[in-house]
Amino acid sequence: MKKTLAGAFTSLVLAGGGLSVVAAPAEAVTGVSISAPNVSVRLNACGHSRVTITGDWGTDPYNSIEADVTGPQGDWVDGDYWFDETTGSLALDVELCGSYNTPGRYTVTVHTEGYDENYDNETVADATKMFTFTKVDPRARTAITKNAKRTHGKYKWRVAGHLFRAGRGYVNRRVVIQAVIVGEWTDIAAQRTKRKGLFGWKFKPNGIRWRYAFYGNATSKPSVSTPFRTPRKGGSGGREAQVDPRSFIS
Repeated sequence: MKKTLAGAFTSLVLAGGGLSVVAAPAEAVTGVSISAPNVSVRLNACGHSRVTITGDWGTDPYNSIEADVTGPQGDWVDGDYWFDETTGSLALDVELCGSYNTPGRYTVTVHTEGYDENYDNETVADATKMFTFTKVDPRARTAITKNAKRTHGKYKWRVAGHLFRAGRGYVNRRVVIQAVIVGEWTDIAAQRTKRKGLFGWKFKPNGIRWRYAFYGNATSKPSVSTPFRTPRKGGSGGREAQVDPRSFIS
């Protein structure tokens, strides 16, 4: 926020032998927040994230609120613009379709400006929120389980992964499992790394191509594992498969 007015005030000024009241500037916009739920669709279906934006811009006689939604590669997806709003809550429905939009993390950015009755004393507030768009093949969703215990028959193939940073296991970091769905790598599920950066899923027999992905953060670069497959129905099971840790270093 560039500038924040302390609040409304009134001052008395001597004018031609009398007192005149100087109009008090309005209270300024001091904050804005965003709610944006995740979206998950089946293959090429469409879904909506109802983005809700709240703030105190209604205390300014003049204000503007601008919202923009960008995709995983930074491309503009949706947005809207409001001015002189008197309510403290606005909504934007963002439609995402599996046949058109790229799965991944979407970013909502909101910029608000407020002015007093003289269109002066500008105040500014900004906010950012991310949500995830997932395109799911039901066959991929039912092919995995986070059950870590060795079982007999139903779940036979476990693929363990390591996430490393600066040569050490990266603990409590969100890792997603992705599958190739209609020619694209698509998020299927997520979990957090445990001791020594370990994580992994067990799989039912399937013919899907998989990989693990870490999206990165303020101090770590994104990374993905080497793609892998697990046995189809009737194939050998019960063995442990290790993802090459050298290909999954943040």
